[in-house]
Amino acid sequence: MFTEKQYEIADKILATVKQNAGRCNIDQFYNGLPDYDNHTMDYEYMKETLMKRYHAIEYMGKDEYWLILTNEGESIATIGLKKHLQKSADKEELEDKKLKLDVANGWVSLFKFAWWVLAAITGAVVDSLAGNPIGNLIRRLIE
Repeated sequence: MFTEKQYEIADKILATVKQNAGRCNIDQFYNGLPDYDNHTMDYEYMKETLMKRYHAIEYMGKDEYWLILTNEGESIATIGLKKHLQKSADKEELEDKKLKLDVANGWVSLFKFAWWVLAAITGAVVDSLAGNPIGNLIRRLIE
């Protein structure tokens, strides 16, 4: 999804905002990124991605001069974007597996119910055709 450099840049962006108590102005932000001039496009792309796709950072106020780290951003900054995305992918995979198991379990339950109904119908038919031999046997034993 991202290059290693972009993951590294995303982590630097989050660390820069986090080191200033979770908020900083634009000047502090760019001063905290020493290699910004060498990778301007990647930094701006990752900043926008962190804001719009992951809601990790956002502007505070209307003038877009202050940046703040969101709760989601705190979580991502702690473990890194790459691990965060892997964790999210693992969680989605587990949810997919759970959904498939729930569907399979539903089919098994339906089959068990159908089997029970079939057994009850078969028992009733045999009972009516055979004249209830078990009931007759029990009555004879009791008499």
